[in-house]
Amino acid sequence: MKKTLFIFGFLFLNFLTFAQEKTAFEIYTGPSKAILPFEVIPTNFNISTSNPLSYHLGLSFITEIAPTWQLSTQVEFFKRHLGTFAFSSQADTIRITGYSTDVIPLIALGIRKNWLGFSHSYYFQPSLSLMKSPAFLDVYEPEPGDEFNGIPLGLVSASNLGLGIRLEGGVKRYLTGGNYLTLGLRYQQGLRLMDQMNAPIFYRGNLEHVLVAKSKGSYLGAYIGFGISGQKFKKSPSHSNKHIPDELNLQKEKAAGEDGVYFFMLGGIRLREQLLQNPYTYSNISGQFQLGIGYYFKDFSIETGYGNYSYNNNYQLDWDGQKAVFMTFEHFSAGGIPLTLKYHLPLDERKNWKIGPSFSGFLILSNTADSPYYYGGGQRTTTIGDQTYEATSSFEALSTNWRSMFSYRAGLFTERRFLNSSFLSLQFSRNFGSPVLSRLVVDYQIEGQNINQIHEGGLNGYSLELSLRFPIKVLMAVN
Repeated sequence: MKKTLFIFGFLFLNFLTFAQEKTAFEIYTGPSKAILPFEVIPTNFNISTSNPLSYHLGLSFITEIAPTWQLSTQVEFFKRHLGTFAFSSQADTIRITGYSTDVIPLIALGIRKNWLGFSHSYYFQPSLSLMKSPAFLDVYEPEPGDEFNGIPLGLVSASNLGLGIRLEGGVKRYLTGGNYLTLGLRYQQGLRLMDQMNAPIFYRGNLEHVLVAKSKGSYLGAYIGFGISGQKFKKSPSHSNKHIPDELNLQKEKAAGEDGVYFFMLGGIRLREQLLQNPYTYSNISGQFQLGIGYYFKDFSIETGYGNYSYNNNYQLDWDGQKAVFMTFEHFSAGGIPLTLKYHLPLDERKNWKIGPSFSGFLILSNTADSPYYYGGGQRTTTIGDQTYEATSSFEALSTNWRSMFSYRAGLFTERRFLNSSFLSLQFSRNFGSPVLSRLVVDYQIEGQNINQIHEGGLNGYSLELSLRFPIKVLMAVN
């Protein structure tokens, strides 16, 4: 409760700053790559790792403190892959991942230097950040005896909070009323160890190595954003702060509604098709994002770019009338190329409101669950109420035929003109036709009984998405 009040207090204070000082508010998103140093103990140069591309998104509150200097406060979430896949060139070496894709929240405080221009400007911003480790890592305790040469196996939380130094820079392109687009690069260097993954690696059935991957919350990312201006910069020889005439607003509104090319970014959540019944609501939810380019023509549009869909193959053991006596989280992601067709039905004469159907195909090009050498298991103990349960579990991944196959999505969306120059839409979709991306065979031994399960994971389910599209013709109207 205190953490929730802290976050809402932080957002409220920055909203007051925005409303009273009339500075700027930014929203941004883009791809990111976690920086995870790793070590194989004992050393084995045949074992390498794969750390797939992910994403980050956030909000920035900007306050002017001098003609070309601003104070920046940020709230951000970035998806970090704790633990990495270990592959080997030898077919009989086993991979164990212990893979986690939980998002990391952070707040950051920085100073931004601007180099102003008439239609665009450049900026550089150093910041300090405070990160929060995922809650389930804070209470993780390895099972007794579950170690290798004194190294506890599994997820180990080293610190509840992390500290970081951030450097970012980019370009701002001004739009109607001083609003702007941002495009930039960001690097965050963590200063203290937050979490550690000690993943066992088996060779011919024997535990021979441990892959140690450490996370300080470091990552490298690129982003695109949209800035809402509350107060223009002070006048300077290179940049005017006069209010843009109504004629230009109308010109931009007209340009935004015309046929032509546009950029878009999309983010959303997806509810898996086969729901698990347990107290962990997030066990059925995954995220997704897309970035790309589209073309609008006579109320129709077509989009493509890059997309990344997270998915899970979580599984549980229900026993003795209890749900999820033992719960196991298996998170993965699939990357590829989306192709989307939409029809935009105007609801008013100025085409400010639109609704319509949407249909997409998603060509799957990568899958982090792709390995035929993936299994594990061990002793497990849990206590529910006054009852303690003990079990032995093992799992093994079976290969799946997913390469260059499609997943599909159909839904309805509503779209609203946003600040004259862009369109914001909300869409509800049904994901279907996904190939099986992960198939796990699980065996439990509990109270003298053997229980066998097969679990499959993919992209099918129901999704809720928020997207922003920005027509390129609006940029031409600025000049």
